[in-house]
Amino acid sequence: MTETKNEVILELKNFKKHFPIQGGIISRTIGYLKAVDGVNLQVQKGEIFGIVGESGCGKTTLGKSLLHLIKPTSGEVIFKGKNISKLSPRNFRPFRRDLQIIFQDPFSSLHPRMRIDSLISEPLKIHGMHNRSQIQERVRELIRLVGLDRYHLRKYPHEFSGGQQQRIVIARALALNPGFIVCDEPVSALDVSIQSQIINLLKELRTKLNLTYMFISHNLAVIRHISDRVGVMYLGKLVEVAEVDEIYKNPLHPYTEALFSAIPVTDPSQRKERIILQGNVPSPVDIPPGCRFQGRCKHVMDKCRDREPDLIECGDGHLVRCYLH
Repeated sequence: MTETKNEVILELKNFKKHFPIQGGIISRTIGYLKAVDGVNLQVQKGEIFGIVGESGCGKTTLGKSLLHLIKPTSGEVIFKGKNISKLSPRNFRPFRRDLQIIFQDPFSSLHPRMRIDSLISEPLKIHGMHNRSQIQERVRELIRLVGLDRYHLRKYPHEFSGGQQQRIVIARALALNPGFIVCDEPVSALDVSIQSQIINLLKELRTKLNLTYMFISHNLAVIRHISDRVGVMYLGKLVEVAEVDEIYKNPLHPYTEALFSAIPVTDPSQRKERIILQGNVPSPVDIPPGCRFQGRCKHVMDKCRDREPDLIECGDGHLVRCYLH
């Protein structure tokens, strides 16, 4: 963690994204899919905040919605002390410089018919830089920053490996000197040998450029390696938040405990019990009352079925949404 610890750069308050479900002859709204359903969190400047959870828990929707790539339903996004959740596209545009994203599939996020120099320079031109020499100098600086060479700028995306494509995507995300970057599973499409290179690059850039990341992944080992703090999502809500070492050593929520029990152990002499969850994840269209995890939890109590527990602190910034604590 950098020296700017405890300075909040991003805060979400009761943040929601519900997708309407259309049905009938006149395509009226018959329900809502609650992908993100009331998230509250604070991200400190200079930290890497990891978001982890099963597929479909709302991780990616959370990242895209707070950046307004998907219009949020309700709640507040406070960025550097300003509420940006209700801004129109025109008024939100200045914040685009400071809020960037790195997507999961690098090739899909690069235009196949544009050269790399054009791809990296495009955000510079969109945001008002028109001096050709300044643009070229900035593009060369960016390509060096991510570990590639000048001659790569004359090539096209298909001429690169997946790891090199992701480096290009990172260079483009850095073009406007952002302060906050959402990393949406940035290494899941890469070979294992390349994943560590990209992770190390992101960590180096964080230190060098004083960046703040929200790092979204389903890979528990990656989250542990790169994150300062971790938030565990289940069915659209955070169920536990803590410092990375604390949450991996002392998971408090039954879902977190089961999730982390699946992490492979490298030492064969150290055996640990794998917790197999029973039951199915409820539909985000029809979420049951009470605790969202009640149908899969071995500790379920009567009050778990009546009212959803709040996200409360259990000491040293460790937050958990469970009546056991």
